[in-house]
Amino acid sequence: MPKRLLLIDDNADNRLAFAVRLKNHGFDVAVAGSGGEGLRLAEAQSHDLILIDQRMPDQKGTEVYAALRSRPSTATVPIIIFTADFPPEHWQPIAPDDPRGHIMGKPGTHVMLLRRVEEALGTAG
Repeated sequence: MPKRLLLIDDNADNRLAFAVRLKNHGFDVAVAGSGGEGLRLAEAQSHDLILIDQRMPDQKGTEVYAALRSRPSTATVPIIIFTADFPPEHWQPIAPDDPRGHIMGKPGTHVMLLRRVEEALGTAG
């Protein structure tokens, strides 16, 4: 059964590009165009990983992350926040006490995106 991912990004071009890349590698990808929509989808369906853009007009990625961590249904789901504020190779924990949350530079290549997704899911080879 494919891993279910939720991609939250307000930029339609980014959503399409990332979703296609991930689907082509066997992931089942749901998409949301805002933090609020992403929170609703995360509550309505279970996901193995949630990817969130940091810069969105309604909520920052870190705000969506905090809301997800406060809910029992999503408290332990791996989360990656991606941002253009860091170089593509950047990878660090979001919070020191959360081994399942990471922030990364916006991926410049699909190879880097897939590597980080597999790493967060614990499936990196």
